[in-house]
Amino acid sequence: MQYVLGLAEQLGAVAVGDLTTEFAARFVARRATLVCANTIRGEIGYLRAACNYAIEEGYLEHGPRWRRVTPRRSAPMRTILHQREDIGRVLELLKTGASTWAGHRLFALASLVAYTGLRRDEALRMRIEDVRLSSGVLYVVARTRLKTEASEAPVPIPPDLAEVLTTWIPLAGSEWLVPGARRLVPWMNGRPGTRPIDRLKAAGRDAGIEGLTFQSLRHTFATYARHQWGLSDLELMTVLRHTSPGTQRAYVHALPGHGPLVESVRAVSYK
Repeated sequence: MQYVLGLAEQLGAVAVGDLTTEFAARFVARRATLVCANTIRGEIGYLRAACNYAIEEGYLEHGPRWRRVTPRRSAPMRTILHQREDIGRVLELLKTGASTWAGHRLFALASLVAYTGLRRDEALRMRIEDVRLSSGVLYVVARTRLKTEASEAPVPIPPDLAEVLTTWIPLAGSEWLVPGARRLVPWMNGRPGTRPIDRLKAAGRDAGIEGLTFQSLRHTFATYARHQWGLSDLELMTVLRHTSPGTQRAYVHALPGHGPLVESVRAVSYK
């Protein structure tokens, strides 16, 4: 709610009385250029909850009249799935640029997400104390609100990632695994072009890969872990910390070149 109220304040709503129908329509129009319709519906729900709280406390006499204000349904988002070789090429490129502290930080962050499928904020808010190299696991800890309750759980560390983190951790110079430039807080933001997502996309373009994001790395990890690395649906659901099979299925895609295999099972019959 605090985040959504901050968005409202940026658009000129400094008090609950400013949450008029006109403001709600402006809020929806502005957010529609940045996020999907489902996200906007959730944000509108938080604004309504704030108004309900104001009514209970006596700050408002009645709730807003904008219940019919709703965003248009978003077009389905196209999920980008990268080839395993493409991710390997990006990581190799980042490894060659790890001669500087900032370059090594980006290499460690990209490796962390590529090898574990962590969500962006989970990776960026991780502390060094959460990484147990001797045990081969890292722990996602709810220092801020996580996406789901199941998100707070241990995640296995593959050997290649363990090698990267073993080299990086002594150089980090902070309690945070992926710290900002001053080593005082996690690397969550920055000027345009210096944010984690900006640097990751730029690395993808340098390697000839468009659309590289933290989310596409998570989808790619899930797909290869299921189809080629031998994880069962239940094992993958545990590693990615999904709460429902439906969400799990949305992250596992068909790999290119599986057409003949798909065709071969069409003849299977129990008659």
